[in-house]
Amino acid sequence: MNRLTLRHLTIDTGHVRESGPEEVLPGTLEHLAPLLTLALERGGLVDLSQGWHCRAREQDGALWCRLHHADQAASEPLVSFQVLPPAGGWVALTLSLDALEAECLAGNLPPAAVLALDDVQRCLAWTWILRVRLRADRPDVRRALADFDATALADCLAGYVRAWRAGPGLDTMPRSRAEILEARNPPPVPLVYRIIRQAPSFRLVRTGSGVSLVIGGKVHRLPTESGPDPGAWRGRREGDR
Repeated sequence: MNRLTLRHLTIDTGHVRESGPEEVLPGTLEHLAPLLTLALERGGLVDLSQGWHCRAREQDGALWCRLHHADQAASEPLVSFQVLPPAGGWVALTLSLDALEAECLAGNLPPAAVLALDDVQRCLAWTWILRVRLRADRPDVRRALADFDATALADCLAGYVRAWRAGPGLDTMPRSRAEILEARNPPPVPLVYRIIRQAPSFRLVRTGSGVSLVIGGKVHRLPTESGPDPGAWRGRREGDR
């Protein structure tokens, strides 16, 4: 399989930098994947942590993002960027730095935020490439990332299991991918459904006092003591599925 690369071009300055997925720590992808999914599904600003907020959408096979920072004074995004599907390689385009320049001149942004801006864009770009586009479009990449994706799915399902454990009970919990998607009144929040729909077939099984995920012939123990509070998994509208 060819090495994945991302060419990051800043339109305003002409600066070009190439990066690979190895530049993004797995923990960063784990953190950003559900947040980016939430931003794509709800359309509003989502808190990424460390003062960064993101608004994202998909259009014509590309990702469009707008980044804001908690310390900025203006309401417009600091940076707008786009990630384009490959025509020889993935490309990220930083489209506008106007608001960033104004905020820097006004002294509103801490130096650490300015220095981190390129990294934030690349981390979001790689999160989208690895977690959204390549999983659905490239079977070879899906196989290569099977263990990594199973870990993300296990983290996602941990809160689902906690909600059933605290509510109706595990004995009545839908356990297969098909059962979860077909159930009329399951507890998960909407962002879980996107991840579950993109996953291959799986099943949840009881293992002692815990629950494990079986996918691709491998067993992954769920981190059931972490994840969203069970209360956050209730109150889903049917239209959110």
